[in-house]
Amino acid sequence: EHKMAQGDKHAEECLFKANEAQQTGDVEDAHRLYTIGLETAVCQDLRSTLVGNRSVLWARMGHWDMALGDANESVRLRPSWSRSYECKGAALEGLDRLSEALDAFKKARSFDFG
Repeated sequence: EHKMAQGDKHAEECLFKANEAQQTGDVEDAHRLYTIGLETAVCQDLRSTLVGNRSVLWARMGHWDMALGDANESVRLRPSWSRSYECKGAALEGLDRLSEALDAFKKARSFDFG
């Protein structure tokens, strides 16, 4: 179990550094760090956060298919987290799949207000 905790600790450090890199516009470093974090994270909620944030990064870069793939993985890992569905909605909107995007955004709101 100690090894699992170490993996998550390393992944949390990657998440923190990746978020900082994304805020400063260093998308390549942010992507690298989210991916490294995913390689070591064990906790499903942490994995969901990493992959959800990477989905946002893909969306910012206009890579909508990649954004949707990561958003779907975030939903799979944490189906009760509204942010997973927000990421999915944004990716679907970018792909001009507006009806599906609206459904995803409605699902996100259902967790916040339902």
